[in-house]
Amino acid sequence: MTTQNWPDPKRPGVPMLPERDGWHALENNERKEYWWDAHCSCWTTSEDGEFSWIPDDMSSVLGFSYIGPVLTPTQINEMLAAERERAARTAQEISDKYYNEREKAYHQDAREYADERMCAASECAKAIRNLGAAP
Repeated sequence: MTTQNWPDPKRPGVPMLPERDGWHALENNERKEYWWDAHCSCWTTSEDGEFSWIPDDMSSVLGFSYIGPVLTPTQINEMLAAERERAARTAQEISDKYYNEREKAYHQDAREYADERMCAASECAKAIRNLGAAP
């Protein structure tokens, strides 16, 4: 059994986001979900912690491989919204760059070139932010 499949090979059996309680997918001979209890830093079969295992036992003794956290629809939506905002900010930074180039341009052609790109990048930023809006 290798520990390279855990999020941090130096901490086998410890899940991604160990400071948070939550369900995670693990795999031995079959894929199963286990609850990570952040307070006791242990794995359980349920949120009430009836049976528990220390992290090292899950990887070394029981031979589980880590697949990843089981995310709720709310968590997925939050992650997608954050990613959209990062992309929109990048598009806005590109627009700002072309705004500065337009202001420094000596020729009309260069100003128009920068203006077109500035507007396009700004429109992209708006469209990216609207991707999460209801249709």
